[in-house]
Amino acid sequence: MGLLLFLLLVVLLTAAPSKVQAMPQIGHYFNGANGLMSSVPMPPGFTYVNNLFMYNTDTIKDAQGKSFSPGNIDIFVQAFTPIWTSKTKILGATYSCMALIPLQNVALAITDFKEESIWGLGDILILPIWLTWEQESLFLTLRYGFFAPTGQYGLGRDDNIGLGYWTHQAVAGLTWFFGSDHTWHVSLLNRLELHTRQQGHDLWPGTNAVMEWGLGKTLVEGLDVGLTGYTNFQVTSESGSSDDVDSSKYRVFALGAEVSYHVPDTHLLLKLRCNREFAARNHTEGWASALTIAYKF
Repeated sequence: MGLLLFLLLVVLLTAAPSKVQAMPQIGHYFNGANGLMSSVPMPPGFTYVNNLFMYNTDTIKDAQGKSFSPGNIDIFVQAFTPIWTSKTKILGATYSCMALIPLQNVALAITDFKEESIWGLGDILILPIWLTWEQESLFLTLRYGFFAPTGQYGLGRDDNIGLGYWTHQAVAGLTWFFGSDHTWHVSLLNRLELHTRQQGHDLWPGTNAVMEWGLGKTLVEGLDVGLTGYTNFQVTSESGSSDDVDSSKYRVFALGAEVSYHVPDTHLLLKLRCNREFAARNHTEGWASALTIAYKF
């Protein structure tokens, strides 16, 4: 989702700068990457997760909620995600670690302009600390991770893939199974993103918070369906001496659904999630989808 920064700047500078103000940095995290049972850890051993993230929009909302439609933005992220979970407990918790390596494509079709498409390696996410405590039907998780600026970035370039700064993440969440047969479950995953100075000028992106939730039910063994959603909002404004600093803040909400299927007698897990955004301010408003294929070795 951080690629929207580049796209929004292109849109606002080339299409209609008099109608919509420049927008603040929106952070690295792909909104809606998690949904149902988000705090349940992977089983011990090595699991490979292949995440396909997709985002489509033709609407930008300004600070007052007015719409601006310069064209179409499509983002596709192929995220290679290896996860390792230890059999040994740490402080009574299950320990995991992971990396997320994104290969990204961005297609921008502005009205009356030719379509532009960019492929490249994005900013890599490393999650060295992932602790999960289990108490009967309740899972509690604490995590720390960071995005490294591995994606191509240069101030003023029109072919950026990365965002040009480091991001630290603090994550806390829970998943609770309830009901007489524990087939209902609710999840909440809270994420705080702290950003360093952006390369090339004195601009510090404001801290943002992402809250993802899911409410689902196990219909038969291995098959879960439910509602999902998220909100991403800026906690503190951008700062610095750069002329690009934008003191306005952004927010966006989303509501959708997910289906999850653990193929019987296999180590294969499939998930499909789709969320529709609404009530955006200083942000795009579109569809965020995720397809997850996980295999436990």
